[in-house]
Amino acid sequence: RKSIIRSKMGIRISVHNDTEHLVPVKGAVRMIGGGKIYGWEFNLKAGKKFSKTDSGISASCLYDLELFVTPNGQHTPRRYVKRIRAPAVKGNKDFFVSAIVASIDEEECKNKSSDIVAASSEDVSGSTNILLDGTKESKKEDHDDDNDSNEDSASSGD
Repeated sequence: RKSIIRSKMGIRISVHNDTEHLVPVKGAVRMIGGGKIYGWEFNLKAGKKFSKTDSGISASCLYDLELFVTPNGQHTPRRYVKRIRAPAVKGNKDFFVSAIVASIDEEECKNKSSDIVAASSEDVSGSTNILLDGTKESKKEDHDDDNDSNEDSASSGD
């Protein structure tokens, strides 16, 4: 009788701290929604990597890679979360702290500039002005008075 040997599937996720931050990067691979996966938390000094095979992750499934990065000269860590997908078959997926931080920071910068563009497009339409203190000032347009007179004539017919 042959014994059944349970082998690992070979799905590996690696996180590389390729930054020069003095404070180690703390992180975890979590289920979507924040559920913990035993053994997938790490604390990485600059130049080190965390790597783990199988143990709680499934092929092709989505997970959140959560990082707490404290830039040099600061005392408060900043939280970064990147949605990642485990390898579909036997293999390794590498993630680099510097690339994750840069891509999320760039995305936030784009979102802020698109908010500014959206706010300024309201100004172009003539209905809203954005003041220097960030408040909005609405303008009534001349043809609004025409709508009021139509409403009055419609209500007088009752």
